[in-house]
Amino acid sequence: MQRLIVLPMLLALLVGCAGKTYKVDHPVVGPAPPRMVEAEQYAQANAELESDIQQVGYSKTGDEPLRMTDVVARVNGTPILAATVLEQYASRLEQARGQVTKTQFREAQETLIQRDLDRYIEQTLMADAVKSKLKDEQLEAIEAQLDQFFSMQVEEMKKQAKVETLADLEAVLQQQGLSLSTMRKMFGDRQLASEYVRSKVGDPPPVTREQLTEDYHAHLDEYAQPAQVKWQQLQITIATHGGKSAALIEMDKALNELRNGAEFDDIVKKYSDGPLASNGGHWDWVQPGSIANPKVRDALAALDVNRYSDVLVSENTLQVVRVTGRREARHTPFEEVQDAIRERLNKEWKEQRAQAIVDELKDNAVIETMFDDRPDAGQKTVSSLETRGRSAGLAG
Repeated sequence: MQRLIVLPMLLALLVGCAGKTYKVDHPVVGPAPPRMVEAEQYAQANAELESDIQQVGYSKTGDEPLRMTDVVARVNGTPILAATVLEQYASRLEQARGQVTKTQFREAQETLIQRDLDRYIEQTLMADAVKSKLKDEQLEAIEAQLDQFFSMQVEEMKKQAKVETLADLEAVLQQQGLSLSTMRKMFGDRQLASEYVRSKVGDPPPVTREQLTEDYHAHLDEYAQPAQVKWQQLQITIATHGGKSAALIEMDKALNELRNGAEFDDIVKKYSDGPLASNGGHWDWVQPGSIANPKVRDALAALDVNRYSDVLVSENTLQVVRVTGRREARHTPFEEVQDAIRERLNKEWKEQRAQAIVDELKDNAVIETMFDDRPDAGQKTVSSLETRGRSAGLAG
């Protein structure tokens, strides 16, 4: 009998990165692309979805798995479906379904929802905030644009699913507990949320040179560059020459030619059997301390540029190394990193501003989740204690 996957292992297989990412630099809803799409079909599907959504009990974990049409939260009355949160895990959840009990599967679903739900609450708040400010005809125009953008996603989904028609794609999605209508809604909300943040964030204030230099010194360790060397290697493998004595004779021949004025590159190509013999034994910049052979490591740390070492004897090889370049330990100059610092500071300002915008929306929202009545609800998604008019709350 196949052993059941325990919950932590199941979750490890399912989850990936789940950070909050809201685009703030470029508009998402822009000029519509030339492709047309079956907008009426999406509108009809959305209408059907509204009549199919169900409310889940908020008090305890159920024994039955959540359906994708179950409501896991409401944001100012707007429902968030299980499908919205679990869509990215749908395929892997279906693969795992037969390997766990119903209770374990439900626990896995709820753990994923608990972890990611706050992101979708924020997304819903922002999408609704955009919609609240638009007249009906403006909203219809934007939805039409989103339909056209989504059509591109649909075409790609068809290719991935290896189907030709919308009906066939819908059948594939329904096997995973999804539908085109739920995915269209999720797509639209994501785009509107990003557009809301972009429109609210604005441009950061100019970064002064004082701020740049202060940040540079505060992160000076990040710009530290350890000492490095470039070097050449003349290596003769003992086993290749039938023993240590024969290998020493070969090395003496090479050194005699060096003493008589031969170029190190030519000697390496002629005598060495090291890994880079064909290019003269040249190794790129490296920290001496990162080299495993202690004799080579010590020689590279001590040699002057263009000087070569004595014969370094180890169990398997004879080596002579030559330093061709040296960089002392230093810090990357401020002039070389100031543009990167400015870019990072601007990005951090936008992220902080975006989070402040989201927090303001949440402070003025009525948020209910499936976890609210549990003893540890305070550790999960936190509902707002304030109840204000929806229009006032979304106006920002």
